Amino acid sequence: MELPGAAQRVTFTVREIANYLTSAGFAPIYENAVPLTVDSVIVLTEYGGRNSWGELGSGMKWERPRLQILVRGAPFDEATPRANIEAISKKLSTIQNEDVDARTFYAMATPIQAPFKLAVDSLGRVSFVVNFEFEKNIS
Repeated sequence: MELPGAAQRVTFTVREIANYLTSAGFAPIYENAVPLTVDSVIVLTEYGGRNSWGELGSGMKWERPRLQILVRGAPFDEATPRANIEAISKKLSTIQNEDVDARTFYAMATPIQAPFKLAVDSLGRVSFVVNFEFEKNIS
């Protein structure tokens, strides 16, 4: 299903970053929803970013979407998801002036804060998160 305007653009950002992380060896990655039945997961969730901007007279050219990256581990395993969220945060922090996929230029990826422990669910699965803002061409 095609999404209109900005919603479609942010969905492209989720997919682009999911592909980027998958190519770096991180898996399994889910987009915008945390599966209940899978223990060890990486989930990318879109949320509101800052305003888009453009060059004078050219219309919007750049956008600043934000994503939350969640890593959940197997029951009672805190070390693995902690290590994975740290590695993902380091990997995303290296994005600077590059094409993340064949069609989209990313100027930078900036962590909003350091990765942190979010929760332990009723099955003992520990989740860590980090939030990122991206500056990129509109895709």
